[in-house]
Amino acid sequence: DGQLWYLAAAEDTPDAISDGQVVGAVIGVLGAESGSWTPILESDGTPSVRKFEGLVIDADGAGGWLVTDADSPERPTELCRIALRGLAAAK
Repeated sequence: DGQLWYLAAAEDTPDAISDGQVVGAVIGVLGAESGSWTPILESDGTPSVRKFEGLVIDADGAGGWLVTDADSPERPTELCRIALRGLAAAK
């Protein structure tokens, strides 16, 4: 439908190669003429500091799935359900 959904995570790191602690994450949508984004919040309302690296949006645009990457072989990947309330669709 001409929309591009994206994830972005901000890491506290001295360069573009090294991994660092995630200090925030957002999800957004871009259209041909507009876009919008919102911080990803945990179920308790606090800003997420997980490193999200995978995204699938439901066909109705009301929700989707996120996948994390903890950058550690000792920590498993997490599959997270997300509700997209309040995120305006791009035009």
